[in-house]
Amino acid sequence: MSATIISHDHEQVEQKVAAGLDFVLNHLKNPIWPRTISTKTTEGRQIPIYSSQEALAWYKAANFLDCRISAYRYHGKEAACALLQMIDLIMIDEDLSSFKSRQALDKSLNKTIRKIKDTLGNNFEPSII
Repeated sequence: MSATIISHDHEQVEQKVAAGLDFVLNHLKNPIWPRTISTKTTEGRQIPIYSSQEALAWYKAANFLDCRISAYRYHGKEAACALLQMIDLIMIDEDLSSFKSRQALDKSLNKTIRKIKDTLGNNFEPSII
């Protein structure tokens, strides 16, 4: 019975990781592929991949540990230095542990959102997790 529970938990983890990957990919400009990923198994090395299914296979092989995907497309080793890439994704991390209270965190978040909208326009809606 415990093997079933473990298997069921593993399936739930896989579904959550797939949903999270879809969430991240929806924030990136086309064409999305190729892109690089890294996992605990790759020990931080960037591996070029060509689909979300391939990314998920690598993530699953690493037991979903330390899984990352690059915000930028992969252009090959030689081309990477020569190409300038436009920034189309900005990640801002505000952690509760950096603030004295939840209220202080919320105040900072609201200030950050106002600054983003002042810079990028009121029609811009950031994703907040």
